[in-house]
Amino acid sequence: MEKEITWPIVIRVWWAYLWRSIIIVFFGTMIFGFLLGITLGFILGALGVGPELGKPIVYAISIGASIFLSILPIRSILGTEFNDFKLTVIEKPKQEQTINA
Repeated sequence: MEKEITWPIVIRVWWAYLWRSIIIVFFGTMIFGFLLGITLGFILGALGVGPELGKPIVYAISIGASIFLSILPIRSILGTEFNDFKLTVIEKPKQEQTINA
């Protein structure tokens, strides 16, 4: 049964998304960027390239990783049971298509 969308429901879903986003996207990207920066720093350092070139590369890859990781919190809350509702996706019934001649 479909439930009316109220502000308390919106806030609960938003909060569920927000804290997951902070953990997954922020910390995930921070750790990924740190490890990538160290790895790329060693590689570029061994090649004799300074950090001026490495920083923009790490920033660009980290932004791409953030965008990729941002889908994970949504995936995480789909199907989540809250106290009095569950966040699900329901397939719409297929409608017959009519062709007008």
